Amino acid sequence: VLAAIEEQSVVAPGARIKIFHGLSPLLAHASFADIGVIEDSRLTLVVLPPRRVVTSSLDSTAKLWDMASGECLQTFGGHHRDVLCAAFSPDGEQVVT
Repeated sequence: VLAAIEEQSVVAPGARIKIFHGLSPLLAHASFADIGVIEDSRLTLVVLPPRRVVTSSLDSTAKLWDMASGECLQTFGGHHRDVLCAAFSPDGEQVVT
């Protein structure tokens, strides 16, 4: 099921997916039967954004980091002074400095 969801590109790259049956999460290496799923059961799909953090710097940049790998994904330049703070927009799609 998760592979089919990812193949259809219904979630952003790096997003985390969780499936619940009631309050029971489908954990790694578990089956639907393990969490009580039977025919006509209702499941809940939760898509969490990728784990990312944005930082500000005294070198006049802000950076977007992948928390899992520690990789810098993007550097935001063009500032004329120190960048004292950076934050995500409420929808997580933009960075504000």
